[in-house]
Amino acid sequence: MRGRIAAKVQPLLASSPERKRRTVLYGQLITLMSAVVYIVPFEFVGLGAVKKPAYMLSLWSTVLTSIFTIAVNYGAPPMPATFEWKTAWQTCQTTLQPWLQEAMMNCMDFHFLFFALIFLTASPMVWALLILGRHRFWAICKFCDKAENGVDNFLWRRFQPTWKTLEAKPREEEVLRCSALAEILLGIFLAVSLFMPSRQIITTLLYWNFLKTRYSVPRSKKYHDQAWMTLNQKAAPVFNAVPFLRKPFDMAKGWFQPQYTYRQG
Repeated sequence: MRGRIAAKVQPLLASSPERKRRTVLYGQLITLMSAVVYIVPFEFVGLGAVKKPAYMLSLWSTVLTSIFTIAVNYGAPPMPATFEWKTAWQTCQTTLQPWLQEAMMNCMDFHFLFFALIFLTASPMVWALLILGRHRFWAICKFCDKAENGVDNFLWRRFQPTWKTLEAKPREEEVLRCSALAEILLGIFLAVSLFMPSRQIITTLLYWNFLKTRYSVPRSKKYHDQAWMTLNQKAAPVFNAVPFLRKPFDMAKGWFQPQYTYRQG
């Protein structure tokens, strides 16, 4: 089975850079379209049966596209020549951790691979697909805008002027800041839902580790810092009225300490 998978994947990995980029683009389009199908209330027209498959397809296409992107940019994780259980942890630190750190620090697809794997086993959530869809939508637009031969598509030609406005630095910063805020609000929702019958304990723990990873990486830490500042400002009147709520808020912020120190060279 592994040989068959390798035979299918190897031509893609060995293809031209343009073909690799288009392979990633198609995967991102599948993610985005599947997310739209799940979010649109098709159950009102008798098509509710398509929603769960669309949800799973959106997440699985994210997993496969992210793995492909990581493999193209960083190769497969290095494996030790010999493996012994007694020294397994030390071996992983010396062989796997440098590769893992480089991928985590520089590749956002590594983060969203983790994100998609978390929600594959969770109850379906529209909020998760909105976060994922925003990221994929942004990546698709950047590809179309920077394609070497251009993208001759009616929808893109109509949307391109809007994209130019969104891509402008002040507006892009605002979009990324709002996306970081959405990620944090989802984490808060999952934490609050622990006190409800619909709680998802494992999902909540994994998701807060995802947030910790996002906060550890300089590229996304900037926006998460700004998002926490916005939350603090908006919630200040509530904290003044109900002071004991500040304690869990401060505990949540204290959770975010860098897991790795980025090393250059």
